[in-house]
Amino acid sequence: MVLEPTQANLAMRLAQVVSVWAKAFKAQITNRALEGRVGLPDGYVFQTNQSRELVDKDKFKEVALRYMTEQEYLGSLDVLFGAVEKVINDKAPRGAKRETLLQFREALAEAGATKQGESYTFLKAKKV
Repeated sequence: MVLEPTQANLAMRLAQVVSVWAKAFKAQITNRALEGRVGLPDGYVFQTNQSRELVDKDKFKEVALRYMTEQEYLGSLDVLFGAVEKVINDKAPRGAKRETLLQFREALAEAGATKQGESYTFLKAKKV
């Protein structure tokens, strides 16, 4: 029955709700276990991760070059589209943000800096 469009629509909406619920449930169990209000679920342990923040790019590069060549270093740097486009979007005048980003993307393509990747398709819920 899930193959019927109406049933598939309901299943997709349910999947979104279940996903949100699952994330909230995990957070509640984790908080309660950390506070000692409940024991750890069987088969689970606490793990702590800590993010890092780059505060001095020059010192980072200096230390990295002790372990790799300059060419390897430069080849390892990732430029993130999202981060660059956010700065451009934030600086663009109100009402021209979308057009400015489109111009930026076209300029990149014309300069040969970017090319279109593989396309992919996914289901997205309509706004009701």
